[in-house]
Amino acid sequence: MYFPILRGKQHELSALKELALINSFDYFLPIIEPVKKNTKDLLLSVKKLNEKNIRPIIIMNPNIGEYKNNSDLFYTLLEASKINIDYLPCINMNNPNADFFLKKFNDFTLLFDEYYAIDEHLLSQAKILFLPQHTGELIIDKLENIVLYGDFFPKIKRNADYPSESLLTDLNVQFKNKKNVIGYGDFTITPKKYSNGGGPAFVVAIHSTYTDLNRNHTKYVKHYLSYDDNSTDNVGKKFLDAVNKFLQDVDFEKVSFYKTSAINDFRNYRNKKHYPGLGISKKISIKHHIETTNEFLKLSST
Repeated sequence: MYFPILRGKQHELSALKELALINSFDYFLPIIEPVKKNTKDLLLSVKKLNEKNIRPIIIMNPNIGEYKNNSDLFYTLLEASKINIDYLPCINMNNPNADFFLKKFNDFTLLFDEYYAIDEHLLSQAKILFLPQHTGELIIDKLENIVLYGDFFPKIKRNADYPSESLLTDLNVQFKNKKNVIGYGDFTITPKKYSNGGGPAFVVAIHSTYTDLNRNHTKYVKHYLSYDDNSTDNVGKKFLDAVNKFLQDVDFEKVSFYKTSAINDFRNYRNKKHYPGLGISKKISIKHHIETTNEFLKLSST
């Protein structure tokens, strides 16, 4: 099972809603970490997921974004909303107010930025334990229902400095060989370190992940960069330039990309010669990453 961790921002939530319409969620379950005090979009997105019988996991005590230094605020806003949604609570155990939330729920998951020993009864109550990838085998052997997650995307300050390809992880294969581990997670094509937004784009980058069947099914990401004219002008043309480079590799099968709906999204924008904005481009790349991982797990399970 795959557990992508997405921040509760507009385009990440839109990616989940669109995936719910076109894909089976049999092999992945999203984790949403709220970052905006305005919860309207997040709550409506969860409701849309519920309509597709998807019960997402929501981190109740986020300590990033607009909840930094006030992580119990989300719970207060959620209670005040009175909207009827179904979700599985997740408590960040490295947050100082974790104990407050442990008293609020009987049905919950636990997330550790760094694992530390806690009450065994509490551990046994948790539906899932989300642990960092580097957690030691001696710890894993003593626990159950573990999901290992990591920060795999190689964030580089300037798009122009990305290589043509980067290694992501082989955890998509290795988690199945680990005792008591039921799945793995990542932050899709974004880094763990939270950022509210990027700066002006001198170069537009399309980040497209794939599973390399010839390299032990390890996950890699191709970076398709637009031309660089040393200015922030012509972002629309740069977007189409990067998309063209990506679709050339798709059409000539130079890379073993799965044929995802996200590829069709990029193709439609290319055909219409339309620039939808960098946020939409990121949303499509997130969709492609999740679809690719889901498809790999589906095929590898048969």
